[in-house]
Amino acid sequence: MPAVVTPTKAKPDVPKRPHTKLAAHFNRGCRCEALTRTEVHALASCPDCAYPLRGSSIDYRRQVIDLPLPQSGEVIEHQVIKRWCPACQRWRRPTLDLTGQVVGQGRIGRRLASLIASLALVLRVPVRRIHVSLRTLHQLTISIGEIVELLHQVRRTRQDEEDARNQQARDRPIRHGDETGWRENGRPGSI
Repeated sequence: MPAVVTPTKAKPDVPKRPHTKLAAHFNRGCRCEALTRTEVHALASCPDCAYPLRGSSIDYRRQVIDLPLPQSGEVIEHQVIKRWCPACQRWRRPTLDLTGQVVGQGRIGRRLASLIASLALVLRVPVRRIHVSLRTLHQLTISIGEIVELLHQVRRTRQDEEDARNQQARDRPIRHGDETGWRENGRPGSI
């Protein structure tokens, strides 16, 4: 059977609409972000005749989005100084309270612990890659075993919270919250 070929039809000449400029609030090339720094680029003198330039107005703007250089990790040593009391005849020292700054009795701070936990639990980054990224980006040498122990502490903390949520769910009189129906034999059914 021969293939059927349909002839192409000539399109009628339709006059094109003249191009109209969009309103200013529609005429945006890209979304502008909140600025963290502004750098001004200006010439002090004419590049051709070296005459000093006067006056100024902004010709155009250009935003560049980039990451700052990674910060080195901060290692803080807390020194507790003991002092002699001549009246009591005893050495006295202040009580060091680092709650809210470190995780448990370890040396890992809260911000670093949250970064490690986010990498491991949210982004699913393996522990060895977390170790390498901390060493590369933040110049922190934390052993793999210390990272694993920190993740165990986070898991134990989360486990307590999860157990409390599960107990709340068990104590509720209604345990099934889904109220969507389904069809049975072509007719809407109920739960």
